[in-house]
Amino acid sequence: MKKVLLLAFLSSALIIGLSQEAFGQRTSKRSSSTDEYFDESGGFKHRLWYGSHLTLGFQGNSFQSTFQAGLAPMIGYKLIESLSVGPRGSVTYFSYRLNQGGGNVEKLNTTSWSVGAFARFRPVETFFGQVEANLVNEPNNIIWNNVTQELDVTRRERSAINIGLGYTSSSGGPIAFEALILYNINPPSNDITSPLDYRFGLTYNF
Repeated sequence: MKKVLLLAFLSSALIIGLSQEAFGQRTSKRSSSTDEYFDESGGFKHRLWYGSHLTLGFQGNSFQSTFQAGLAPMIGYKLIESLSVGPRGSVTYFSYRLNQGGGNVEKLNTTSWSVGAFARFRPVETFFGQVEANLVNEPNNIIWNNVTQELDVTRRERSAINIGLGYTSSSGGPIAFEALILYNINPPSNDITSPLDYRFGLTYNF
């Protein structure tokens, strides 16, 4: 957990540092004309933007509990000003505790990860739509192993195709806050988890 929280802190510090550098270098607003946007004199980087979503959650009762924390970075490339594509990924840490009574508490730590690609369409300043395809490797079930007398985790690998809508807001600088809700159109069969995915995070230069 300490490593995940440290990574989240460093990610936030990096985005803030980049924004301060951009404020120091930026002397005029970028033109919105089509000719200037397609001017390649600025190189490849002027079409790139960066972001990351943060996951924090806890659920439990007097018998069992689960804490999770994770990061989901992404890099977007603006094909045109309103349409971006790019790669994304995520790593999430899980800490599971099982209270068996009599002061006997079993613990299990595990992770999940995903890699994929997304397309994002932003027709207006504050709202956007997103479609993404991901390969997900995640814990499937946590069971008690009678042989080893400890908790074991089974895993599964699956695909996930998500579609959704998002909101983005900034105070006039390159850093913006965003909230996004996605729906998984191909959830695993016999899965009781919600197909909805709520995300919150920051973007730079979006």
